[in-house]
Amino acid sequence: MVSGSAWGAQQIDLREDFDRTFIVYLGTINGTFRGGDGIAFVLQNVGTDASAALGMGLGYAGTSPSVAVEFDTYRNTDLGDPGSGLDTSHVALLKNGSVDHNSFLPPVNHTLEDGKEHTFRFQWNATTHQLMVSAVNESGETILVDYTEDFVQTVFGGNPKVWLGFTGATTYAMNTQYFYEVPTSRIDEIYGSRGNCNLGCGESTQHSPANPINTRTGGYDYFATDISIPSTAGEIFFERTYTSLGVPSYSTNLGYGWTHNHEMHLTFGEYDASSGLRRVTLKGDTANPYSFTQEAGSTVLKP
Repeated sequence: MVSGSAWGAQQIDLREDFDRTFIVYLGTINGTFRGGDGIAFVLQNVGTDASAALGMGLGYAGTSPSVAVEFDTYRNTDLGDPGSGLDTSHVALLKNGSVDHNSFLPPVNHTLEDGKEHTFRFQWNATTHQLMVSAVNESGETILVDYTEDFVQTVFGGNPKVWLGFTGATTYAMNTQYFYEVPTSRIDEIYGSRGNCNLGCGESTQHSPANPINTRTGGYDYFATDISIPSTAGEIFFERTYTSLGVPSYSTNLGYGWTHNHEMHLTFGEYDASSGLRRVTLKGDTANPYSFTQEAGSTVLKP
């Protein structure tokens, strides 16, 4: 039986927005009453020595005041956990150390114990008091939690400073469980076919199990965030991108193959006399170009 927790080095201020992305792995043992127990994303102002409850407590139960999003892999029927058979994993929003769904929002079924790393994005809007949690994959983002409440007042008694972290636990049912954070700005690097990817982007064409080598294109990709400044309008950052496939296209400013997220522009080609079309290319915030065609006299761009 094991439980534990990990907290940020400094408290965060819920009067400010945050947008954080974490990779979560919850093992391979699936099925009712088999794998367990799960982890929880937690905001609390008890302190970094907050209690670590075992088993169904996910290392979080009893921690109050707090707000938590649980990733639960074990079905406790008395707590209102959903599912049957192999479909028991779920995600849910909880408050003040409770793990009982019967007294709060119903949980959402979501496959977790499949031996894969899962990407979850946590967004807090300090103005509207909206907390949103999304699962991110190659197809886009699926919202799992979308809830609005002024937690600073209703949960934390007017104190906006909280610790952000994860808790986790297992008991007799067990699994390998871990998490780590990645910059939200790297979501497009991880799941290139969602939008920006480095040269040669197409639906389901990118594959990088051996980062930084893209094994489908053979390209070497590298990202580096040099400056990151939080602001009320969101994160302001300067990020460099290198891609070996971009060496012929990018040869100025930062050097061969290098570009950056502020180097965005449109390039308009000449109209072809025979077809009446011209090529319009958008250079996005990474090295990836997006090409469109435009008919003479039209304002419509077609991929």
